Parts: sequence; structure tokens; C-alpha cells
Amino acid sequence: MLHHFETETCRNITSTDAQTDLYRKTIVDKGFSNPFLMYQTLALSAFHLSLQRPHRAAFYSVLAASLRSRAVAGFNEILPRVDASNCVDVLLFSHIIGLHVFCEIFTSARDDFNDFLERLVGCIKLLQGVQVVIQTWWDVLSRTEIGTIINQSHNHQTAHKVSRGECNPLRKLIDGADLSQSSINTCHAALDKLQACFDAENAFEASPPSTYMLFTWPVTASTEFTELIDKRSPEALVILAYYAVLLHKRRRSWAVADAGQRLVHLIHRHLGKHWEKWLVWPISFINGNPSSAAPTPGSTTLSETS
Repeated sequence: MLHHFETETCRNITSTDAQTDLYRKTIVDKGFSNPFLMYQTLALSAFHLSLQRPHRAAFYSVLAASLRSRAVAGFNEILPRVDASNCVDVLLFSHIIGLHVFCEIFTSARDDFNDFLERLVGCIKLLQGVQVVIQTWWDVLSRTEIGTIINQSHNHQTAHKVSRGECNPLRKLIDGADLSQSSINTCHAALDKLQACFDAENAFEASPPSTYMLFTWPVTASTEFTELIDKRSPEALVILAYYAVLLHKRRRSWAVADAGQRLVHLIHRHLGKHWEKWLVWPISFINGNPSSAAPTPGSTTLSETS
């Protein structure tokens, strides 16, 4: 399974061959010194194999779950003692277990929207733990073995870009929503970060077939916005449906596949026809019309149509 991780699984985690070589070397080297990291590396590889070999899916799924349990147990022991000597290990672990859980949620998604959303919110909270590590140990991490990947990601995100304004229609929508001013501000902040992610994605010549920078938005989303998703706020769910477009752009990655399509489908069915007009663009994009313009809100708001 380690060979499979090195040759197959990790190829969809970074954006370039150089980054892949660096990530693979670092995580394997660190894994030999830290069993919790190695267990989770093998768990992700086993999960990947469960998708690649459907005739043995049950075997690999059970193995992945067992390895992940061991990984989490070891991680919980080290968590109270995070410092400059092990922050890279913690970051790598948080990243790959977040990827594992995310993939598991979408590949097992069925028709129970509430169950799906509860698991998705749990995954988002898990991914937000990555951001805590990065913020706390940014100066240290930027000078470590994986500093090149972290700095390249940061530079790509902060570089000047021309925005296509995919999220602009939703800003007017949120302004007219039947929400508290605090929730409106929370949604606007989420839209600002989501638009920045669209801008960063559009700056690539072509969307990389990887998860590189794909989780930036859920990782950096505020806890208040995550709570709105958890409460099934229609406005927050529509914003989440727009994020699904970014997922769909990365569908060539084994770790993403049809996650964007599944997410939009589940949200669309949950919200119903009264909210359909505000999902026109993500639905159209995912159905194969990427040139379709995002809808322009009129005088009617989402809350008025519900």
C-alpha cells in the first residue's frame, strides 16, 4: 500500500511533479518516524484502492477504517504537545485525514441529505484544524521541507488576479435575504473568500487534476458560516452549491470525481423548486455548460420565494 501511495494516491494531492516528489518524500520520511502519520498514509492508500478495485472494495474499506483508527489514536496522544519539532507531521496528518474523510463522505453519499450534511460539516471542521496549525506555526512551516509548497500556494492566492465575479449575483441576494445583519455579514465574508478561490482557480491555465488548494474555502470559512450550513440556512446552502462548481472543475482527480455533481444535486433536491432559480448557474455548469453566465438577481430574493 505504501508503494501505491507513492506511485498513485499522492499524484492527485499537489499541482506539479516537483511538488509531488517533495510531498511524497516528506510524508514517507516523516511517516517512518511517526506511526500515526504512516497509519493514516496507508489508510488513504487503502481507501483509494477500494475505489480502484471495486471487487475488493469491502476488504480495503475495512482496512482503511482500521488504519485510520490507529492513526487517530496516535495523533490524539501527540496533539497536546504540538511544537516546532512536530508541526509538519501534524499538518501532513491533518491534510491527508481531511482528504480521506472528504472522499469517504462523497463516495458514500446517498439520498439522506441530513446525514450527508452532518458528515460534511464535520469534515469542514476537521479541515479547519489544518488552518489552525498553519496560522500558529506559519513562520516555522514556511522554512521546513514543505515550505516550498506552502509558499507557492500562498503566493498564488495573494497574487493580483482579474476576477470574473462569479459570486457577485449572490451578494445582492444576501442583502435582501430574511437574515439577521450578523448572518448577512457572515455570508458576505464567505462570498469574499469563495470569490478569491474562484479567482485563484481561474488563474491556472487549466484546472489541475488534483486537490491542490481546493479546500482553501472550507478551511478558511468562519465558524459562524459553518454553523449556518449546519442549520440548513438556504442562503448558506446556495453559497455551498457555488463551491461545488470548483469541485466539478477538479473532477479529473480521483479524490474529487463527481463530488461537485453530487453536492449540487443534494442541495437542489433539498431546497426544492422555490429556490431553483438561484441554482441555475451551478446546475448549468455541472451539466456541461461552463460558459453559462451566473444568474443576475432581480428584485425577488431567495427568502421571498421560499
